[in-house]
Amino acid sequence: MIGGSNLGRKNGGLGDTAPAIIPAGKTTKLDEGAKVCLQQDLNFLDRPETPSEIKKYRKSTVHEPGVIVKHHGTADDTLPCQVNVPFGIQTAPKVEDALENVMRNYPSSELMQWRLERQEDVYASSKKEPLGKSALRGHQIPEQLGQHQPFGHFIDAKTLDAEPPSKTLLHPVDVAEEDPNGEHHEKYVRTHGDYAPGEQRRRNYEWEKTGIDPATHQFGVVERNPYRDGVAKVLNPTKDEDYQNISHIVPKRLEHFKLTDGEELGKPKHLGHGDRGLDSEHTFGVPSRRFEEWGARRLMQGDYPEDAQQPDADLGKSIRKGFRNTPADEKTFGVPTIRTDVSKRASHVACKDTTDNVKGLCDGNDYGEEPDAGTLLYPSAAAHRGVVEHHYLEPYTKEKLREFLTNAGVDLKNFDLYFQHAADVDKFGGG
Repeated sequence: MIGGSNLGRKNGGLGDTAPAIIPAGKTTKLDEGAKVCLQQDLNFLDRPETPSEIKKYRKSTVHEPGVIVKHHGTADDTLPCQVNVPFGIQTAPKVEDALENVMRNYPSSELMQWRLERQEDVYASSKKEPLGKSALRGHQIPEQLGQHQPFGHFIDAKTLDAEPPSKTLLHPVDVAEEDPNGEHHEKYVRTHGDYAPGEQRRRNYEWEKTGIDPATHQFGVVERNPYRDGVAKVLNPTKDEDYQNISHIVPKRLEHFKLTDGEELGKPKHLGHGDRGLDSEHTFGVPSRRFEEWGARRLMQGDYPEDAQQPDADLGKSIRKGFRNTPADEKTFGVPTIRTDVSKRASHVACKDTTDNVKGLCDGNDYGEEPDAGTLLYPSAAAHRGVVEHHYLEPYTKEKLREFLTNAGVDLKNFDLYFQHAADVDKFGGG
C-alpha cells in the first residue's frame, strides 16, 4: 500500500478504509511501502553484508587484497595466538646481531685473520680447496715436473693418425680367418639372416643348366635404340645429332599477320585501327566502380534522403483495390469499451430480466459504473457491508430515509423539520 503498511495492526488509523476488519499477518516496525521497495538506495545507504556462514565461500573474501588466502575449510579455525601478532618467539636485540656487525664479519687485524684461518682448517673444503689455490687431491708430484719436463709421455701423432688404433681394434686385418670355407657363415645366414655388408642374397640356383651367368647377365627388356635427353633437345634443337637447320623464306604477308594477330608483352594487342591518339597512361576496359559505393561507416550511420525516410505508402491503409475503406473522418469503427451508447434495458430484455436498475448476470458490458483503481485501493468505510459510493449519492424519499434512520437507531425527533430544511438547501422537490 502506498505510504505505509497496515499489516498486522489492530487499528489501521488514518487511511484504513475498513477498520472493522482485522488485518492479517504480523506487525513490523519497518517501512515496507512501495516507495521503499522502488527506491532502496535512498533508504539503505549501506550495502547488506553477506552472512558469515556464506561469506567464507565467496571469492571476494578468499582473495581479499592484503589478506592471507585461507581455504573455506580452515576459515573458522581459531589461531593459537592473538590477532595481528606474528608467530614465533620474540628475541631481545643484541649488539652483535646488529646489521653493521653482521655485514662486517671478516676480521680486520692480522691476528684475528690467523685465528679465523685456524678455525676454518677443520673443514674438509678448506683442506681440499683452499681459497686462492687449486684443489688439493693428495697427489705427490715430483719436483720440476710441469716446469722443465712436460706431463704425460711422448707419442708419435703422425703414425697414430695414419693408423688409428681404434680402427685396428674394430676391424683387425692381421687376424687369421676363422671360417675360410664359409660354412659357419652360411649357418648364421640361414638361422639369423646374418648377411655380410653388401652381400648378395643367394638361393643356390643351378645356373649352369640355364646357361645364364648371374654375375654378368642383366634381367629385363633392353631398349634397342634408346633416345636420350629428349627434353633438352626439344628446348635446344642444336643438341640433336639428326637436327638439320633449314631456313625457309616466308611471304611478307605472313609476318604482317603475326604482328597483327600476336600480342606483345606489356602492350595492348594491335588491331590495325591506326593511331587513335591515346597517351601512355590510358587505361582500357570498363571501371569496376561506376558510382560511389557505400562503405561500412555509411551503412551503420545511414545517409538516406528525406523522401526515403517517409512512411511507406501502405502504412495504416490498404492500397489494394477492392479492399479499401474510405469512411468519413468523424466515423469510428468498432465497439466502445464503456457502453454509453446502449441502455441496461436492452440487455435486460436479451437476458429476460425484469429489473431496470440492476445489471444482469449475463450482461458483460461496462456501463461506466465499475469501480476504478482508486476505489479498489481506498474502498468506502462500509464496503464490507455492501454499501458503495453511489448509495451515498442516491436521493432518498422521506419514507425511505425515515425507515433507514429507524433501523439505525437514530432519534427521529424534529425529523420533519430537518428533512424540509435539507430539501430546501438541495433544491429537492420530491417528497
